[in-house]
Amino acid sequence: MAKLKLRFNTDLILFIISAFIIILQIKTYVFPTILRVDFGIYYDATKAMLANQNIYGMLLDGITFNYPPSLFLLIFPFTLFPKIYAVSIWNLIGIILFLSSGILFFKKFLSEITFSKKLFLISIFFLISPIQETLLFGQINIYVLFLCLSSFFLFEKNNRRMDVLAGLSLGLASGLKIIPLFLLIYLLLRKKWLGIIIASLSFMLFNFAGSLGNFNHFYEFIKYISATVVLPSLGSSTEFTTLLSSFSILSVIFITLWATYNYFKEIKKSKEKGIVRFELFSILFATSILFFPFADALNHHFVFLIPLIWLSFYKFAKKKSLLSFFVFTTLFCLTASQNNDILIPFLIIFIWLCFSTTKLL
Repeated sequence: MAKLKLRFNTDLILFIISAFIIILQIKTYVFPTILRVDFGIYYDATKAMLANQNIYGMLLDGITFNYPPSLFLLIFPFTLFPKIYAVSIWNLIGIILFLSSGILFFKKFLSEITFSKKLFLISIFFLISPIQETLLFGQINIYVLFLCLSSFFLFEKNNRRMDVLAGLSLGLASGLKIIPLFLLIYLLLRKKWLGIIIASLSFMLFNFAGSLGNFNHFYEFIKYISATVVLPSLGSSTEFTTLLSSFSILSVIFITLWATYNYFKEIKKSKEKGIVRFELFSILFATSILFFPFADALNHHFVFLIPLIWLSFYKFAKKKSLLSFFVFTTLFCLTASQNNDILIPFLIIFIWLCFSTTKLL
């Protein structure tokens, strides 16, 4: 009886703390009708696209627009509201989607822990810098995170109808921010051929629809991205940027090969095949950050490291290992920092792979 009462009190305390954190986010990022820089750019770019303007290379509030045309499909409903109110709706949905992302993970892999503990483990991530920056600027990262995780869990259902939905989800995520296309490697390794076809086709179709049926807009996007974002240091006379670009490319190749080797080694003998698949998915998702070593605001991309950190907590909860807890707290603290250094995602993935490969996690 005493044990049950203690558990009830602990759950109640955790629920109150979680509720306080969530309410604080809503109070800070939803109710004040403040224009958020990045969302303002999405909003203005969508308005310009509707006016049939070429927005690639155009300055919007002093910043150039570098997102796929598919983004306009998502933003269009928000343009029906004044910008000052649209941004509040955008962030409110973002908060709900982040909570939903966490619930998807913990419901699947740690269903035995109470709802209050799940909510607490999700809500504490609202306090880290990447989530704070995403909400502060009205960034799109949480939407992409939710769509990618939804895609993974739909593929886990292993039927053709769910594979179609999963492919659509991944195609839309890539249409909002192009880096989830890297997750096609995950589908390739799992031989999800239907998923690859649907994700690729939906990526093109969403972009065609977002371009208002004019592929010239999509062509302008590809041309702009190639010239300014994807490996911008190629041909650069700056020795440091060339070195950094080379480091990023080599890191992506090295980590992908290492993660693939570890996946095929573990999947045959593991009793928890779902978590082995999620480990590969999370590593590839995190590795996609390394494609953008020159991003001016790299820190908010660290949102894509969160599934890997949740995974480290799963290992701790299952094995009751102090080492796993140390890894969890280390990854959390590294991600929580306000440092834009490209070495942080590399270190996080490298630490994870070292411990995972040596069976210490």
